Amino acid sequence: MSDGDYVAAKDEGEWRLPPGLRKALPFYARRAWVSFGQPIPLFEHLHKTFGKIAHYRFMGTLIVFVNDPEWIQEILVNQAPSFIKERTLKRMKILLGEGLITSDDPIHMRQRRIAAPAFHRQRIAGYAGQIVESAAATRDSWTDGEEFDVAEAMMQLSLRIVARTLFDTEVTAEVLSVADEVDTIMGLYNFLVAFPKLESVLHWPIPGVVKFRRARARLNVIVERMIASRRALSREDLESRGDLLSELVAARDEAASEGPGEGMTDEQLRDEMLTIFLAGYETVANALSWTWYLLSQNPEAVGRLRWRIIRG
Repeated sequence: MSDGDYVAAKDEGEWRLPPGLRKALPFYARRAWVSFGQPIPLFEHLHKTFGKIAHYRFMGTLIVFVNDPEWIQEILVNQAPSFIKERTLKRMKILLGEGLITSDDPIHMRQRRIAAPAFHRQRIAGYAGQIVESAAATRDSWTDGEEFDVAEAMMQLSLRIVARTLFDTEVTAEVLSVADEVDTIMGLYNFLVAFPKLESVLHWPIPGVVKFRRARARLNVIVERMIASRRALSREDLESRGDLLSELVAARDEAASEGPGEGMTDEQLRDEMLTIFLAGYETVANALSWTWYLLSQNPEAVGRLRWRIIRG
């Protein structure tokens, strides 16, 4: 790339942009570091070329790439009220509604406040025991010399853990149905994100849109049935179960200025359930799969890991 492709930091209206690409990203489509659907090569190029912060444009959108822990904390924590969710997360509202991943303030702060007790360190310690138990059961099911699909095994493990911690159940047909519908929708993720003005055409007979709409409808029926079963329990029974869904159904917004004691509506519960399910299922399974791969490529790390396990 020539220097003419770069642009230094400059003022643009009220904003001072960091250095970045002079032209929109599609202009560089033939470059080795541009592969649509695979952003990592682009991010590596931006970091190598411009450092901790850079900008580029894609489909008329200005994007600022930040690669520094302190600056990321400043954006996501210290200055969080000054920012809103980006486009791809907003698009996922068609599935996750106003869950913690997709919502902005003041909804986000209220949901965090209500959900916080379910993630208290004592509750997390309880979940940890279930996670270790599930992981040990998975390990004990393997035999020396056996060959199997690690990604599939991690999907099954993460689904078992989510079923126990979120729903207080084993992997039932109902939980499998939730996983199947989520898998269907996530398979359409790139299509859903890239489709222009999708929210306004969700009722159109477009094949991908129809497939998403049907999967979402089936998913809503299952989740609403689970919520109704918890609503039928007493507060004492909810608190004794210890799973996340029961915790969220029982939770109350004691700090609300307009009248403490209000809980989540069924719609809010649905949004948070799907958000937690998605965050704890597919993403965790993918992270575990890549962990096994990286360990296979770094035997010295395997040795250190075994040493730490032996030491306890």
